Amino acid sequence: MFGMNMQTEEGRILCKYVPNYRINLVDAGNISDLGMFHTDLQQILGVLKYRQDKKELKDYIYENRDYFAGVDVETYQALRAFLHSENMLKDFAVSGKEARIDMCQALEELYQDGVREGREEGREEGVAMIILNMLKSGMSVSDIKKYTGVGESMIVQVQKSMGTLIHKS
Repeated sequence: MFGMNMQTEEGRILCKYVPNYRINLVDAGNISDLGMFHTDLQQILGVLKYRQDKKELKDYIYENRDYFAGVDVETYQALRAFLHSENMLKDFAVSGKEARIDMCQALEELYQDGVREGREEGREEGVAMIILNMLKSGMSVSDIKKYTGVGESMIVQVQKSMGTLIHKS
């Protein structure tokens, strides 16, 4: 018990107050046959198994769409925590056993949000590169504002970054 000598006085006292329970650990990443589980645990372990690979996770969820299209609130909350997505996936304050959440739709919304954010960042970076090239070619701030439609604050921001680029060269 506890990997210690229970013949000592301390060991005997410890045995009275601390139970020696057997603990079984499961490594979700190394389960070869998730089909041996026949409860919600199967899908939760599947999510844990594939959480490191977005494509495999997405494939797993869509292969099990019948399940993930209507998970209960507690399972949804557990999956949010296991995927470290508490800030990305919506928090549903719905209670009751009847409430169901479509994980497939939630993940699709998350994906679409990411695509929108990526496009917006790409546009901003593209405009910043255009402004940078205009500044390098000697265009005035008023002409840059006229041709790009951006405010002076963005041009100043690009000028500052240009200053750091020049100093690094």
